[in-house]
Amino acid sequence: MRYGAFRTLSVTAALCFSVAADPALAGPIETLQPGMWYQVPNSHLSAVLPSPLPPGLSGPGSIIGAWSGGAYDTKRDRLLVWGGGHADYGGNEIYAFDMNGLSWSRIWGPSANIPAPGGSAVDTYSDGNPVSRHTYDGLEYLPSTDQFWINGGSRYCGSGSAGRDTWVFDFASSQWVQKANLPVCDGCAYLEQATGFDPVTGHIWLVQAGTELMEYDPSTNAWTKRGGSAIGSDKAGAIDWKRRRFVVIGGGSSFYYDISQSGTVSRQALDTTGATGIIGTRYPGIAYDPVSDRMVAWNGGADIYLLNMDTLVWTKQTTTGSVIPTSGASAGTYGRFQYVPSKNVFVVVNGIDEDVYIYRLSAGGTPPPTDSSAPAAITDLRPR
Repeated sequence: MRYGAFRTLSVTAALCFSVAADPALAGPIETLQPGMWYQVPNSHLSAVLPSPLPPGLSGPGSIIGAWSGGAYDTKRDRLLVWGGGHADYGGNEIYAFDMNGLSWSRIWGPSANIPAPGGSAVDTYSDGNPVSRHTYDGLEYLPSTDQFWINGGSRYCGSGSAGRDTWVFDFASSQWVQKANLPVCDGCAYLEQATGFDPVTGHIWLVQAGTELMEYDPSTNAWTKRGGSAIGSDKAGAIDWKRRRFVVIGGGSSFYYDISQSGTVSRQALDTTGATGIIGTRYPGIAYDPVSDRMVAWNGGADIYLLNMDTLVWTKQTTTGSVIPTSGASAGTYGRFQYVPSKNVFVVVNGIDEDVYIYRLSAGGTPPPTDSSAPAAITDLRPR
């Protein structure tokens, strides 16, 4: 593989998102003003839970509450949520919040005959589909193949040890497909991974609490070790695709990897100034906004944190409206905070019995680059 050469990049022309000319046709997102939050009424994920519920010691609240994140399906404009794991909840169903209909649906699952917690740590249930798990920041959406991607996490059965397994849920066939394991030895995978999808190459970058930086190519189903250092605990990541940087923050530190480099990629400190309070939080949500050209982070409440990647200065932006989101989940936000390019807003959910919140940072909008990739035919550090 040659890391200096990128695939052809198709950049869509800038689009301007504005309120419809007929006010009667404008919805709550279209009329949402910069600096304001919108609370989507009656938007509880719990309304679409399966019946009967799969087993687990803590119940379905662990879909979000037990160290679990999300990803954003840009093809259908929906936030994807998947979680549970380590004895807390055995359900492996996939949930989606539709940004057009502003409603939840359960789009797959759960598996039948999910056992009670216990037994040995395994990757799959008896039907061959992946067990539920604490996902941390290990979920992504692959636009070139239209698949939901997962890796590792604290598995439901047994001790909750970290898996090495990689899976995609293929939306065309509505089936899970197992992919190449993370190339570490049995028992050497770690929890608390941070991942980022790079729309320039179509690859996923991953680094765990105790393993080095890895690059995954969906078109070849191949992992490549890229070096760098392990990240420790409490982190989440996202990619600034304009500058080709995989940014990781949380737990009191921040750093990045220059993913434009070939060969070994070293971890580099992000020596930021300004409103750096977000760095001290555990497992924040972070996303790149191409309209403001900022890394945008959130971990509960009204305030949004913006990082200028040229000056390395953080700015805290306080809401101008009366709506204030609930506190972030105590076990982290991760990828449940996502930028929505088609609407130039951010979306987040903090619990299955809480409403979804939507935030507009700025007016206008520019879609991200289009990935041109062709479709492809342990140590347990979990905090307690």
